[in-house]
Amino acid sequence: MNNGLEVKSIVFGELRKISAEEFRDSTGLDWMWDGLMDGTDVRLVLANSSEEMKKTFIYTVSRADIPTATQWSWGSEIEVKPDEEKEISYAVTMPGIPSSDYRDYTGPLRYAVEVTVSDPTQGKALERKLKYYDIPAKVEVNELEGSEFDIHKTLNELEKTTVLHDFCIEGNPKEGVKSIKAKLFNFGGKIQYIGIDTRAERKGAGYQTQFFYDVGPKEEVPVDIGSFITKCPPGMEYLRIRAVSVPEYVFNSKKARGWFLGESYEEEENYKSLIAKFDFYFSESE
Repeated sequence: MNNGLEVKSIVFGELRKISAEEFRDSTGLDWMWDGLMDGTDVRLVLANSSEEMKKTFIYTVSRADIPTATQWSWGSEIEVKPDEEKEISYAVTMPGIPSSDYRDYTGPLRYAVEVTVSDPTQGKALERKLKYYDIPAKVEVNELEGSEFDIHKTLNELEKTTVLHDFCIEGNPKEGVKSIKAKLFNFGGKIQYIGIDTRAERKGAGYQTQFFYDVGPKEEVPVDIGSFITKCPPGMEYLRIRAVSVPEYVFNSKKARGWFLGESYEEEENYKSLIAKFDFYFSESE
């Protein structure tokens, strides 16, 4: 119990297959993929026995339990009315790891899903619960792996013909972003394949997603890259947006293009085809 706010239960479901549409509808997060992904369900019951509206912050982490894998995490702020018992249900994804990471690993892939419920006014956890899931190991032979190509050679071969312009953030990041929009313009004579990643940080929690576009010659494409960030709670402290050229054969592999976009962080000094990078820092006084 904390000032009338209580986490009555956190219940994890069984391992099952989840579609991108189901994940989006249950969480509001616009992470898209083809087919079905391993995942589970989480159900929380919160109770407010006080006479005041209470807010709580629910932070979810989904990660493979091996050092090489990247974790997926997101958070949401929930209001609980006076004398209300509120149930929150949502889907959690377990996107797996590149098959190259299985080289020294046998048996099923163990996934950890952790849910933390905090009081945002006091910055301390009310409840934390963790569950492990075992997923059968598999290798998707039709997907290009990042280890199958030389990123340095690939970066040197890319041509920069697309720019990100008319960039606009609507709303105050400290109070809540309403939209993040821009335009991609290709002034070259060939199709350009573009990856955009966005990352926001708030009180130690990170929110990140990726968008991919193909832009034809002399074509201008409007992009709305705020569908994920705008669902983050207010109080954003840092925002980065990067637009990167991606080779066509990498772009056509959903697994490889995500890896490529992440790997390009390590190559920014030598990455001549880095189109744009915007960094925004928001102080407490703003």
